[in-house]
Amino acid sequence: MNHDMSDIIGKSRALRAVLEMAMKVAPTQSTVLITGESGSGK
Repeated sequence: MNHDMSDIIGKSRALRAVLEMAMKVAPTQSTVLITGESGSGK
């Protein structure tokens, strides 16, 4: 399975860190909980 995130636009350090974490767990069977304020675009 290909986990391509090239459609995501952004250059902030925080976004890059999130994408790195996502790429690590994407090929696994792990469950991920994404949290944040309402309306934050999770």
